[in-house]
Amino acid sequence: MPHRVYRYSFPSSVPMSEVRDTLRLAALATESVFGRRRVLLEADFDLSDDQRACWFDASTEVGRHLHQVFRGYACREFGPGSFRVSKVGPTQHPYECAAAS
Repeated sequence: MPHRVYRYSFPSSVPMSEVRDTLRLAALATESVFGRRRVLLEADFDLSDDQRACWFDASTEVGRHLHQVFRGYACREFGPGSFRVSKVGPTQHPYECAAAS
């Protein structure tokens, strides 16, 4: 199955430590639904302080859920206009895209 990766980018006005906390909370909520083992096995996500971005592979049910929960939390915490979401090409890994930009 091709990767459906979403990249979130944040301006300097959004503290990356708070983005990290929001990501942890979204992962915890996803674990509550699917269990820790499935999240560890099926949810591929990462955060880069340097690039002020995080990525979610939404090609699995667990990954889609995590992505949706994070998006909801981020809208609520930072405001809907405080970040950008873009789709990453289906055959590229997020790091490849980040290196190219």
